[in-house]
Parts: sequence; C-alpha cells; structure tokens
Amino acid sequence: MRGLRCGLLFIVFALSVETFAQQATRRVTDLCQRTSIPLIFPPGVNFKLGVVNHFLEFEPEVEGVLFLRNDTGRQIRGITMLVNYEDEQGHRLFTLTYQATVKGYSQAQTNIRPFYKGSFTRPVEPGEVFDLSGTNLLTTTKIPAKASVSVIDLNFPGTGVYTGSLVFQSDPILEQAPPQYLQLAVSADNLPEDMLLKLSISPRGIVKTVDLASETEPPNPTLTSVMEEIRKWHFFPAIRNGFGVASDLFLLLRFRGADEPPMLDCFIGQENKYPTSFVIVTLEPVPSLKGRWRFFYDKYEVNAWNGPFLGQQAFESAPWRTRDP
Repeated sequence: MRGLRCGLLFIVFALSVETFAQQATRRVTDLCQRTSIPLIFPPGVNFKLGVVNHFLEFEPEVEGVLFLRNDTGRQIRGITMLVNYEDEQGHRLFTLTYQATVKGYSQAQTNIRPFYKGSFTRPVEPGEVFDLSGTNLLTTTKIPAKASVSVIDLNFPGTGVYTGSLVFQSDPILEQAPPQYLQLAVSADNLPEDMLLKLSISPRGIVKTVDLASETEPPNPTLTSVMEEIRKWHFFPAIRNGFGVASDLFLLLRFRGADEPPMLDCFIGQENKYPTSFVIVTLEPVPSLKGRWRFFYDKYEVNAWNGPFLGQQAFESAPWRTRDP
C-alpha cells in the first residue's frame, strides 16, 4: 500500500512539474505575442494624426505596426516617423523608422534609413486611415513601456511640415556585405554552440572590431574566419541628433544544419542572459557547394543582398475611410 501511495505521489509530483513548465512556457510565449504600446507625439506639433492602433510583434526581431488617421485636414503625400521605444525609467531600448510615400514621390533624408519603405497607392485624404510598418531587425529582451515620436516629417501638396526633438537617435543597420560564400571546415554533425559577438561600428558604418562577448573558449579557426568575414560588412551607422556616431552592436551567432528548420525563439524576459537588443546572425551550409556557408542577418540572406542597403523591403499601403462613430 505504501509503495502504491509513493507511486501516486510521484505521478502527482511529475504532473505538477510538467504543468508548471507548460505554464511557464506559455507565459513566455504570451509575452512574445502582439503587444500594444502607448504612442506619444512631441509637444507643440501643429498638425493632428489620430492613433487608431499601434503594436509590436516579436518574431523574434521587433516589428512595429502603426494605424494612423489623417486628422490634419489636408492631403498627405508622404510621411517619415522615428519612434523611440523606452523602458519604465525612460531609457531608450531601440528606435524604429516608419516611412511611406505616394508612388513616384521621393522623401529621402540622408540621415534616416528605413528598412521597410512604404508606398501609398494614392494620397491620404483627410479622415482616412493608413498603415505603416517598421523594423531595424533587432531582437529585444524587454517589452517597451512606452513609445515617443522623436521625428515626424509630413509632406502636403506644395509644402511640408517637419518636427524633430533633441533626442534624435537610431540604431545601425546592415547595408552591404561581400557576395561570396564563406569557406568553412565545419562538420554538420558537430555544429558550434551559439555565441555572442560584439561589433564596434564607426560613424561611417565601418566595422572597426569584432570581439567575442560570450563566456566561452577562445576563438578557434572557424570562429576566427567568421569574425574576419563580418569585419568586411558595412552598416548605415547609428544616428544621434542627425549625425552618424560610433556604436556597439551585439550579434547572436548561430550555426544551422542544411536540413534544419529555422528556430522561432522568444527572448523576452531573458535580459540576464542576453543584451537588451541584438541581431540574430545565422550561418548555414550552401546545399550545392560543399564547404561553403552563407550568412543570414535575421531572416535575410546577406550574400544575396549587396547594396545600396541590405534587403530594403517594400510594402504597399492603401488608405481607407473608417465608419464615423
């Protein structure tokens, strides 16, 4: 009888541990779902944009989506917004750039580089809603508490309105990389563990140093070759108050087998293990070329993009009118 009772207690304990683990996993997964973030416009702006919805998604890179209503009373032909995402203490975690223009119209700022470039199907009329998307391909361990617009540039017929703050910052983003594949002597049965690298990037976007930030063994020949290849990359630099500045960027380097599917990870809540923000860089073998490996910067293949800036993605935004309340 005692043996049966002990067996039952063991089963209950095992089930409790499994249930706790499932609940913990579910809590982390829930954190990585779509999250609404309050959006604050700079004080003293002389135009109006209504925020219909604003949220972030973690895939695991951060992607922001904005739904805005044109309450300016004028037709909008182009918009550029820089949004700083901050923690509870007001410290900046990262910045996303949102931009869209009417097809055929250019709204280029030399000190702003969006990864997503939107195209309005037509000008946005007063009262209409439009959507914007933005990413800097960074992954984060923290969900921002708030978001504040640091720069907004609106283009109306015949004129434009620009509003900026003194806290004008953006993060570096990869522009160019060598097109050739990297030669590595790595066995698919013994892939290296994940490791963290730290890049020092100059105000001109040049990679000055690549250091090993993980508490692992010293660099081996394979890792040395990878780090030397990354030294050849070129970035659009971090921007502060409109000017390029030196910055550091963390890369989480991963090796993936040829037949191994991509991992969908959530890093929210893991700030004790990873930096606040970093980019996932993956190396995988080229199927048709033995010993050759290709880089992925987030989910974009680096060797397939060679300027003028890495994989700038286009999206189309069709304005629409919402039903009056």
